[in-house]
Amino acid sequence: MRVLVISNDVIPGFGVPVAAPGLRAAGVAEGLRSHGIDVCVSVPSGVIDPLFPTSPPTPPSHTDVVDPRELMNHIKAGEFTDVVFCNSNMTPHLAPVPGVRFIFDLFAPKVLESIASKNRGRPWQEIALEKERGLALADLVWVNGHRKVGYALGWLARPSVERQRTEEFGLAPFVGPELLDRVSVVEMPVV
Repeated sequence: MRVLVISNDVIPGFGVPVAAPGLRAAGVAEGLRSHGIDVCVSVPSGVIDPLFPTSPPTPPSHTDVVDPRELMNHIKAGEFTDVVFCNSNMTPHLAPVPGVRFIFDLFAPKVLESIASKNRGRPWQEIALEKERGLALADLVWVNGHRKVGYALGWLARPSVERQRTEEFGLAPFVGPELLDRVSVVEMPVV
């Protein structure tokens, strides 16, 4: 098993402050490594380049700085069996790859955060479309514990997610009456 964890942000090891998405991606990678899994992390070049305009640092071990437009080539070249993407920022650059399982780590309610912040960042509708695309691509969805299962199920049950999954991606239907039969809740310990 070879796993790629796609971060939306810088992760620890670059010598700069790290926000929640980078901490989450690094934590997922370390958790998988602790179980003996071969894990690489990709960090978007668009995040690194402005931080280090003249001389980018050497990335941390098992980390690659990747232009998001090159993610598909990176996935294929790395011969990954599984791809975990944290949040939905990178989903516009992803598509199914035969033999690769995609896992959407739905760890933060970005749409709710965007609305609560009065859309000071990107419009929530744009984030919602990315989230729907990510859910349509996903073979598995991870959420932060039982409290967020309802939130995730609400997104998964959207007709647009199922349409994209079957029409755009050509993947087997994900949502159906047996959806709750396929939900497993496992609480991870806090480090």
